[in-house]
Amino acid sequence: MNAPNRESQIHILDTSALYPICVRKHALPHASRFDVKANAKKAEAILRKEQVVIPHTVLMEILGQLLHTRIFRPHEQNNDQFHETQYNYRDYVTWYRTRHFVAEQFAVAILNPMVNVSIWQQAPSNDEIALSYDMLSEGLIQDLIKYYANRYKKRGVIVRDREPKCLDGMDGAIVHAAISIARENPRARCILVTEDFVLGAVVKDVRRKSCVANSKMPGNLFVQSLGDYGKD
Repeated sequence: MNAPNRESQIHILDTSALYPICVRKHALPHASRFDVKANAKKAEAILRKEQVVIPHTVLMEILGQLLHTRIFRPHEQNNDQFHETQYNYRDYVTWYRTRHFVAEQFAVAILNPMVNVSIWQQAPSNDEIALSYDMLSEGLIQDLIKYYANRYKKRGVIVRDREPKCLDGMDGAIVHAAISIARENPRARCILVTEDFVLGAVVKDVRRKSCVANSKMPGNLFVQSLGDYGKD
């Protein structure tokens, strides 16, 4: 189902904006540095009050996190040990049934008739795909340098194997969907709601490019942190 085209605001929710709902309601493990309880309440408020579009890729990513990560391991178990004799198929079935219930409850939360949610399934155009292929702009590179340098300096976070990174994996597909949604709804203010700094930096770069003559990038695509929702 495509997003309706009207003069309004359209909130595009990414994985980091929706997953807190699962975490808060079902005590799932998470590595977020943000206030998960507060963010879950804000995500639920957006679903109740706003016109929402969720890229199909986001649903796939959340289901992957729910049903294909930390297999066997209960929420509270955080040790890194794993032995062949610890688990068997029956353990997996028990684990899966618990996680499947969480997935069902999540689907009910976002797809019930009380919320105004559309699922975006349109494939990206060639120039959107080029966003993942082309050289990154100077402005975006500067944003990434500042982000990773500050993250290490302030919190002592070690840069992981794939970092610094930009549009890897599902991130590229989510940004492509946001651009498509903004193009399909030129009269709407389209807001990508995320707690992912890199996704936000890419959207800001899209906006910079939209100011260039003959640019194919939409100028009605914005980014907002989930934590900032409701502060306007």
